[in-house]
Amino acid sequence: MTGLNAMLMTEFAPFIEDFVAGLDAALAEAGTGSRLTNKQKYWLVFCLMGMLLTNSLC
Repeated sequence: MTGLNAMLMTEFAPFIEDFVAGLDAALAEAGTGSRLTNKQKYWLVFCLMGMLLTNSLC
C-alpha cells in the first residue's frame, strides 16, 4: 500500500476480505436466507483492519 491508497485505506488485507466473504457465505448457507449487505461487509472489514493496524480492541 503506497501513496493515496495508504491514506484512504482503499486496499484491505486479503485474509480479512476472505474472512468476511466466508462469513457471508456461511450466513447464506444457514438456511435463513440472510446475507451481509455491502455496507455491513465494508464496515466489518474496516473495523477488523482498524483492530489489526492499532493492535487493540478498545
